[in-house]
Amino acid sequence: MTTLIKHGTWICGLALAGTLGTGCGVTIDGEEGNLSFEYANSALSGAFSKDIAVGAMVDIEVTEPDGEALLPIEEVASSAEDVLSVAEVGTSLFTLLAESEGVARISVTATGPEGSLSDAVELYAAELARLEIDGTCGADSVYAINSPIELNYRMLDANGKGLNGYGLYPVAVEPAEGGVVNEAFTRLGKIQIHTGDVAGSYQLTSELLDEPYALTLIAPEDIAELDVSHQVDDENIMVVLAGEQQDVAIFAMADGAGAVVCGPANGAFEMVSQTPEICEAHYGYVMGLHYVKVEGLGVGECEISLSVPGTELSETIQVQIAESHVAE
Repeated sequence: MTTLIKHGTWICGLALAGTLGTGCGVTIDGEEGNLSFEYANSALSGAFSKDIAVGAMVDIEVTEPDGEALLPIEEVASSAEDVLSVAEVGTSLFTLLAESEGVARISVTATGPEGSLSDAVELYAAELARLEIDGTCGADSVYAINSPIELNYRMLDANGKGLNGYGLYPVAVEPAEGGVVNEAFTRLGKIQIHTGDVAGSYQLTSELLDEPYALTLIAPEDIAELDVSHQVDDENIMVVLAGEQQDVAIFAMADGAGAVVCGPANGAFEMVSQTPEICEAHYGYVMGLHYVKVEGLGVGECEISLSVPGTELSETIQVQIAESHVAE
């Protein structure tokens, strides 16, 4: 049976700060139709190739076809350990390391609801020849200092075909004070940079890039605009039940037209609940949005002050915390 890649969608049941289930990323059907193999950490990555870059690794989870529950893994074997070696076998996933160019048949036995299931899949490894890096929020994005930011990271072979895998980042930040590459990062299709503590203009460089990627870092005082969702003329239009949580999006722009603050921005926002007996507030970031997570503690009017250190920017978030009606 020919193996198939089922491209995941960009929705996959994702809430603003929710979690992802299986079936959203690179999923390959086994030759016998008994098992499906999914690249872990590939959901919403944009990295849909099943081919693996030499020197990179992939973690693979196993399910029944069209199933969601991960199956316990009993055994994994590679027909060519010099091409794709089995680096580790865990309870519900296994890790492959691409050692050299070529093809390997990966045979897997897992425990299904009614006993052992066996299947296999052919996977390919190829040498990395070129890289493409771009931002996740658009060309005019800027990034915060002292923060773990992610950029789109595409690996290509000599024929321009996409490759997958993590742990292979032949990239440097220049000047070095701009940050460091997180070599332990495992999300497919992305590269993570821990930015430095000095704002300014930097570059990501590599012999495999057609040209350096420009990276602009800002300090909190460089933020020029601040706004929040769910507020109209300082009146709340949002209700949260006591004991539950809700996200309020923050919109932040830096000096310069269209300069969106992209990625987590540690220390860029201060939020304080003025009604701590009614609600708590916590900062978060996901998929291009900064947000305040409002947690309802008691019934009443929740008021949260939001500000940007080093500026006069501030907003007041008002949320009604309502009684939670639990069915008896």
